[in-house]
Amino acid sequence: MKLVVLNVAYPFAPVGPYALGDAEQLLARLDAALSQSGHESFVMACEGSVTEGILLATPPPSQILDEAERHRIHEQYRFTLQSFLEKWPIDLIHMHGADFYEYLPSSSVPVLATLHLPVDQYPETIFHLGRPQTFLQCVSAPQRDACPSCPYLLPEIGAESPADRRI
Repeated sequence: MKLVVLNVAYPFAPVGPYALGDAEQLLARLDAALSQSGHESFVMACEGSVTEGILLATPPPSQILDEAERHRIHEQYRFTLQSFLEKWPIDLIHMHGADFYEYLPSSSVPVLATLHLPVDQYPETIFHLGRPQTFLQCVSAPQRDACPSCPYLLPEIGAESPADRRI
């Protein structure tokens, strides 16, 4: 069965095999694996990203990353994501940004949010989302053990990550 997956990157860093962040490199590997396996892979990420699937490029943030700029970028991400979902049938949205809750779509498309950072870097509210078909996944067992009880927390991926270093 061919899947259509939309990976949504952290809006403030480009994605690619040589990206600075672990999450951006992991997303690039997932995109490549999906594309090479015959699935349809879309990646929503800022301009300058390198993908094997179809890149849904968003404007990069300005040099001054203050609260107003963060708000502007989150608004742009929400708009782009919602507009794309209205036009394209997606089977799964896989979110990678530490701020995914800022642009979580209201549609009924299932969402998997991978938690790449230490648990204390996320607001407690992510463990109490009311959005149906939304799942959280930690990258390691120590990270998952640090999470509060949550009915939609999936088993961890099983890889050691930077998140483990601060638990």
